[in-house]
Amino acid sequence: MTSLKQLWTLKSNAGMSDEDFRSLCFSFSQKESTKDLSPVQRDKVKAEMIRMYPQLKTNTSKPTTRKRSLTKKVDGIFVFPSHQQKEHAKFLLDSLLKLSPSGINLDSQSYRMYKKSFQKLSRFEVQGIIESLKGMIKRLEMASTSSSKPSNS
Repeated sequence: MTSLKQLWTLKSNAGMSDEDFRSLCFSFSQKESTKDLSPVQRDKVKAEMIRMYPQLKTNTSKPTTRKRSLTKKVDGIFVFPSHQQKEHAKFLLDSLLKLSPSGINLDSQSYRMYKKSFQKLSRFEVQGIIESLKGMIKRLEMASTSSSKPSNS
């Protein structure tokens, strides 16, 4: 079933003027407003627009549903983190510790975020750790550059 919003989108994609579109709708409903089109009339208007503008046809061979990504919680599948992810996390942690020595390590960060050891994290969770480390580094760099700038007083 065709919605009114779909008809207006088709009209825009076809490059029809408002007057042409309204006259096309009027020819099927004999009413001034496009809101007054019944579902059957909307389908007929859509079919006529597609006949008039063949470039509006959509390729029906494409699947309309997308595959979900595999996640541990929903699918029961554990996706191991890559060696590169682990190395990147270690590199970011080293960079963070050079900027500001603190008691943070990969296990403490993973326990804080996911309540489990770094070695037991999935690929998606390790990526979360990486992003949090990036954020910490960025905040520390911004704080150090703002404190080193002289004030304009």
